[in-house]
Amino acid sequence: MVATPINTSGERTDIIYGVENIIDFTIQSLLLVQYTFDVCTDSNGPSVILSSEKIKKAYYGLRKKGVKVRCVSDITDYNLSYCKQVMECAELRHLDGVSKFSTYSLSYILAPQIFNIFIIIHINVN
Repeated sequence: MVATPINTSGERTDIIYGVENIIDFTIQSLLLVQYTFDVCTDSNGPSVILSSEKIKKAYYGLRKKGVKVRCVSDITDYNLSYCKQVMECAELRHLDGVSKFSTYSLSYILAPQIFNIFIIIHINVN
C-alpha cells in the first residue's frame, strides 16, 4: 500500500518502501506544494533530484506554477554539472559538509535519512 500525501489536520507518519513507490509518493507530494519548497541535501542530492525524469519534471512544474524552490547542498567538483541543472528550476546555495537529505514545504515534510533512498518517512506534523 502506498501512502498518499494528503493535507489533514491530524498528525500522521507514513513509511514508504521501494523505489517506484517513493518516486510516485514524491511526485504526489510535490503536486501539493503551493508556496515554497526547501531542500537541504548532501553532495549526492542534486544527482538524486535529477535521477528520475518524473521527479525532474515535477521540480520544473513547481517553478512553472510559481512555487519558490530553494536548495542548499554541498557543491563539489563531482556534482557541479548536476548543480547547474538544478539551478534551472531552483535557487541553489552551497553549505559545506551537509550530511542528510531532507525537504520542507508549508504542507509537509519529506525526509529520507539515507542516500540510497529505499525508504521515505513522511511526517505532516507542523
